[in-house]
Amino acid sequence: MLFSKTLFVATGLVLALTATTQAQQTPPTTPNSTPGLQREGLRRTKGAHAHLGRKQRRLAFDRLNLTDQQKQQQRALMQQHLEATKVQRERLFELREKRLNGTLTQEDLATVNSLRNEVRSSRKALREETLNLLTPDQRSQFKSQRREFREEKLKRRQEKLKSPQL
Repeated sequence: MLFSKTLFVATGLVLALTATTQAQQTPPTTPNSTPGLQREGLRRTKGAHAHLGRKQRRLAFDRLNLTDQQKQQQRALMQQHLEATKVQRERLFELREKRLNGTLTQEDLATVNSLRNEVRSSRKALREETLNLLTPDQRSQFKSQRREFREEKLKRRQEKLKSPQL
């Protein structure tokens, strides 16, 4: 009886130690990957709250009382933008998968940067075309709303810096 209890406890300890050492081992690196390359150049520059700017622009456009024709033109511009950047976005998704798998190469990283620049310039052109849809009054109202959003954001950031960190 004592022997079986001792054997049971010893087996449990061996299993626990084995699991601990297995968890601490680092995974093998793939031949195409370079340490640090997985994250370099692929981080979101605006962090987890990047969607807030888009949300604020959408709210600002909702407050402009766009005509039905302006709304339709805006949707058409967005559709054109999505179709024009579809290939680049799909390729970026494929390269993201390679990064997550640890097989991203230097050439892939250069491709990522060029694709991002293409999408970024297309997005900038879309913004300019969308602003061109607005009347002068709507454009000035949009700019004042954007200025207010920025001031509120700056105020929140300053308050956050002043508040004690837990």
